[in-house]
Amino acid sequence: MRGSYNILGNIDTKPINDLLENYDDWDNKYTRDRIKAYEVHTDTMVIPLQWSFESLGNPELIAPKTEFYDKYYIPEFFDQLYDIIEPGEPVRILLALLKPGGLIPFHSDAPGITANARIHIPIITTEDVRFTVGIKERHIPQGELCRINNDKPHQVVNGSDKDRVHLIVDYKFF
Repeated sequence: MRGSYNILGNIDTKPINDLLENYDDWDNKYTRDRIKAYEVHTDTMVIPLQWSFESLGNPELIAPKTEFYDKYYIPEFFDQLYDIIEPGEPVRILLALLKPGGLIPFHSDAPGITANARIHIPIITTEDVRFTVGIKERHIPQGELCRINNDKPHQVVNGSDKDRVHLIVDYKFF
């Protein structure tokens, strides 16, 4: 991927939004371990559906499903999502919350992560959430499937007083 952003399409995020209204699983071992391992994620919390630390270092390894998978994986939503992306399979799936006023400072992802496509789908966002990849800053609107070039330094600023939630899918194209 050469550019900073590649827009793949749009999807209705209401099914995931509805789930998030009924559950609050952000305070979990994965959130605590991720913050401990990666200082850039101090202002974040996660609900991993398919995730492991081991999969971060091995691009061929498909992360195992977590205890949150059955609760948050909506087959119809994800089938539609994968139809939009194109043939392939998810390597990792993560709901990521950036706290109000929060910052994910500039960083570059490790080679094990950048080997697969990183696709962000904003579930909850406002115009005050700004994503910068390289030198290009933009707001990614709710429901837009945006592949970011995480080989480049990137950061996210939540300039609002509301949580920002993205569904992040690391995807291996066939």
